[in-house]
Parts: sequence; C-alpha cells; structure tokens
Amino acid sequence: MVQVAQAAGLHLVVRLDMPPEWARQAGAVPFDLAAYADFVTAVAQRYRGTIAAYVIWNEPNLAAEWSRSGGNLEDHWRRFDGQVADPADYVGVLGVAYQRIKTHDPAVLVVTAGLAPTNENSPRARDDRDFLRAMLAAGAADCFDVLGVHAYGFGQHPEAAEAVQSGLGLARIGEWQTILAQYGVDRPMWVKELGYTIGQGSQPWVTPAQQASYLSAALDRIQHDWPSVELVTVWNLVYGRAPEDEMSGYSLLNPDGSPRPAYERLRQQLSAPPINHPLPTPHKLGIHLLLDDGRHAWPVSIWRSHLVYARQAVGEWGYVIQLVRMDDLDVDRWQQFIDLCAELQLTPILRLATRYDTENNWWLPPPPDADNHYHTLAARYAQFITSLQWPTERHGVILLNEPNHGDEWGGAPDPAAYARFLIDVADALRAADPDVFILNAGLDPYTPHTGSTPFANGQYYRDAESFMDEMVAAYPHVFSHLDGWNSHSYPLGPFTEGPWQQEFQVDWMHDASNPHHIQPPAGIYNRGVNGYEWELFKLATYGLPALPVFITETGWRHAETTEPDAGDNGRVLPSALTVAHYLDLALNGNNHRYPAWPETGWTPWLTDSRVVAVAPFALNGRPEEWGHTNWLQLDSEGRISGVYPALEWWAK
Repeated sequence: MVQVAQAAGLHLVVRLDMPPEWARQAGAVPFDLAAYADFVTAVAQRYRGTIAAYVIWNEPNLAAEWSRSGGNLEDHWRRFDGQVADPADYVGVLGVAYQRIKTHDPAVLVVTAGLAPTNENSPRARDDRDFLRAMLAAGAADCFDVLGVHAYGFGQHPEAAEAVQSGLGLARIGEWQTILAQYGVDRPMWVKELGYTIGQGSQPWVTPAQQASYLSAALDRIQHDWPSVELVTVWNLVYGRAPEDEMSGYSLLNPDGSPRPAYERLRQQLSAPPINHPLPTPHKLGIHLLLDDGRHAWPVSIWRSHLVYARQAVGEWGYVIQLVRMDDLDVDRWQQFIDLCAELQLTPILRLATRYDTENNWWLPPPPDADNHYHTLAARYAQFITSLQWPTERHGVILLNEPNHGDEWGGAPDPAAYARFLIDVADALRAADPDVFILNAGLDPYTPHTGSTPFANGQYYRDAESFMDEMVAAYPHVFSHLDGWNSHSYPLGPFTEGPWQQEFQVDWMHDASNPHHIQPPAGIYNRGVNGYEWELFKLATYGLPALPVFITETGWRHAETTEPDAGDNGRVLPSALTVAHYLDLALNGNNHRYPAWPETGWTPWLTDSRVVAVAPFALNGRPEEWGHTNWLQLDSEGRISGVYPALEWWAK
C-alpha cells in the first residue's frame, strides 16, 4: 500500500487502533497498552519517512469504538456494547503513542482520534465537546500535532445555523475551535470524516443530488469560515456493501464502482484552477441588458436611467451584459456605456456580435479570411476592446451567442467554424489585452439536432452536445482558450417551471444522431437552472478542468406585460410575483420559506462555488418583443413606467 500510494503521488494518513482479541483485557483501558505501544513502535520504525501522519484511535467517546475488537463487528455495533473511554485514559494512550512515534519518526504528524459528534451522555456515548475539554484538562496538548475531528452534516445544509439539529452539523467545527482557544491551544484541525448519507437508515439522509451539493458547499464553508482546518477527508470512497446500507450511503462510488453525483461534483470542484474573477465583486448578481439588441437601440440619452435600475438590482459592482455588433465598434459611443458603468459601479461584460440580416431574419456568421481563419475580424475586435477605458481590473468578453442556432449563424450552425473563430479571436484579444477574460458563446440547451432536414422555419439546429463534440473534433484544444464558461441555464418549460424541475434530454430529429453521445450520471441535467452542471461534465469528458461558470442568460417569463401583443408569450406563463419567488428559490434555496414548493431538486446558485455570476435575461428589451421577459415596464420609446416584482426582489 505504501509503494502504491507513493507511485500515485498520494500521502498516507494511517489510523492505529482495533487491537486483536488476544490483546484485549478488562479495565479502563480495555487492551494491553504495552503491546499497543510495541505495535506503534514497530510501525513507526518500519515506515519511517513514508507516512504523512498517524491517527491514534477512532471516536473514543463511543463505547462501540473504545472497546471494539475482533469478532462480528456488525453484532458489536448493533449492540453498541463496551465502555466509553475516560478522557484521561485516552490521553494516556495518546501520550504513549506520541512518544514512541516521535522517537522513531520525528517529522511525522500525530493526530488525535476524531470524536463522534453527539449530544449524548450515557454508557453508550459522551458529548464530544465535554470529552475534548476533559482531554485538554488532562494534558492532551503535549501529545498531538493536529486535532482530528469528525464533521457530519446530519442531513442539514452546510450553511444551516448551529441551533439546527441541536447543534449537530458543520457548525460544530466552530465549537471545537473555540474550545481549543479557551485552553490556549493553537493547533490546526483536520476534518478526518465528513459526509452525508443517502442510505435511509437511522441517521438523517439526503438525496444523491443533495449529497453532491452539500459536500461541495461544505468544502467551501470550511475553507471560508474555519481557516485553521488544513485538511478535509470525505467519508467514504466506496464501502462495498449493498446500496441501501447506511455506511454505503456515505460513499462517493456505488458498490459496482460507478460514480455518484457527489464524486463527479467533487472531482470537478477539486480539479478546477483557482477562479480568476473579472473583478472581486462582493456577490454573484448580474442582469442582461438590451440597450442595443443588434436590431434596435434605445437612445444613448436614456441609457443612464436604465442602468440606474440595473445598479439597484445587482448592487455594487454587480455584472451587466451588453451586446456590441461588429459593424458598431464605435469606441466613442461605447465608452459612454463604460463610463456609466464606472459611475454606477457596475462590472461590464461585452458580448461581441456580428450583424443582423433583416432580410433573412438571422445573424450573419462572422466573415472569414481567405484561409478560413478570422484574423481580420479578430484584430478589429481586439482594437476595440483595448481602446476602451475599463472601470474594472479584468475585461470580460463573450464571443457571440448560441451558435448552435441556425438563426445565430446564417441559417445553419457550423461547429468547426465557430471553434476556429473562438480560437482566433481569443488569441488576438489575449495578445492585445493581458487583462481580458474570455467567455464562450452560451449554447441553447433546448435546441434539437435537425440533421439534414431543416426545422419548420427553414433553418438548421444542433443540440449542445453534438455542437461541442464537433467543435472538439475539429480543434481538440478549443476550450483551453477560455477563462470561464458561459451558460444559458434556463428553467424547464422553457421559461415557466419551478427550479426543482430539471431533466436530461437530447432531441435528435429526422436522421440526426451523435455517435459520441455520453449519458451523464444520475442527478446531472442539461435542462434546468443547474444545466451548467452537465456542461461542466461534458468539458470533463474532454479532459478539461471545471471552468468558473457565468450564467449570462436565465430566468422566467411572466404573464403580465405593458405590451398586449408582445411576441414572447405563446404558453401559459407564471405571474410576475411567482417569477420573483422562483428567482429567490433558484438563488437561495427554499429553507422552508415556501411550504407549497419542494426543498430539493436543484443547487441554489449562491451556494454553488462553481458559479461566479448569475445574470437573468433581460432588463430592458423592446416591449413588443420582450414584454413578458423584461424586468422594466417600458413604453415604445424606452421610457420607464414601473418595474416588475423580479427586479424589486432581486434588489433586496
């Protein structure tokens, strides 16, 4: 095991406990301490320099652990027999082990047994906080390098208050930290066991999707709230029992070795590079603007009035997304927008676009050079971006929009051409502006693959997976040119259903197919408010780490409108107030605030460390086109007559 761990670049942390039957004896210390000390000595001598740390025993505040021996362990645990350790006796064992280990391997760390979090004081168990206080009073501070702790969630979200579940939950870490400080002990902590079970046993259990979300959020909270925690270990990788077994319920893998959603979530989270934010904003809120939608523009004279409402909605240095056409790279005009962002303390992200063909009602594909590269247009974009005086440290740029739509690429998508465009423009921008932050065009997750037959409107479409696969087939490293991932994670309906309703679905029409299609693990959806999870999963299949996610389009359409003939209707829409509540749920979760609606089924955006920004679509489009989508109530001249509840709520 030592050799395999070294070859894999892993550090072994070894727990020393469970004496054999022949070493058991009656008494306060229910085993032969001298024999245990000899065992510890032999291990330290043999593995000197190859072990990172030794953990001395496990959960001695439980009778079933302190007195555990050979025989039928299941019967032993079911009876929960034996005796709870006296804290002073455990300190005696810890002290002997510490002295023997340090004599033979001075550099290795000695870690205390993780105590089982419990409020119980009985022959079965002792409150972990009382046990720790008694340990420290007995002189434990001289016998360890690291305090080992076990931080289980007990079915509660990691952000749950300490009072929830009678103090059992992640907030227990703060109590242990306080106890160390009270005794003047300045040592780091290791969370040696962290977990949420999906097994429906005696402990509070969660769904597989919640297990993934809660573990991810737990890592984030520990890192943010308790910096003295140096290491976190998830219990467990695979327990090897039947799926319904409670201990197997904690596992990251199924008994057959296939990954659960929690495994995929943590793999993405832990392999991701540090997020390089365009600006260290205090929150994730943003809004998509339509000051100029490429076909119609509100007068520059009223831009400020619209942006004042944007600032009200997203707060200080919140994100605003705005389109700029390739035939409108007017630095003077757009510097006015940038200056307004600076004045109002908004973080601009510019979505570069081509030009809208009003005759065919589609966006033209970017014009290639003679060699089918895009260097000429890329140079124009780069000149424009570098000519602006930005108010932020980083300069966010999105490269086009939904190119898997025919109406966004001259009637028929071209994944290889978009990949080439992305590479050429990203390279040009980065060469001209080292502070640029490059995002892909968001893909439409609801778009079908129409194959060789056009859709009813005469245009062709690609589903997002086929589009990404064809991009990578043409240019395998295309996505390595990005700094972040742009996602259009719209709710089901689309635009109408609650955030708890999500699904994975790919629609192939006519003769369409995708030989590279991969079914994602259970709990990962491409359609819904967490659709970006599938996109990150897909990126991982190409060998790429998870990128920070910018949701630059999402949101619901509302039944109310100032324009009765608005074109964004066409289905039964929720009320504007319901839309505001759906946004609240998607952002924050339920937490029993809306009893009529589910508590689970999605990961709230604010608690998802992968999500950097959430910018619903849209603040201020033309009412005749976006009357059910807008957050501002506008007339045909862009004058503001009021706001919809979504903006009022978002601003809170």
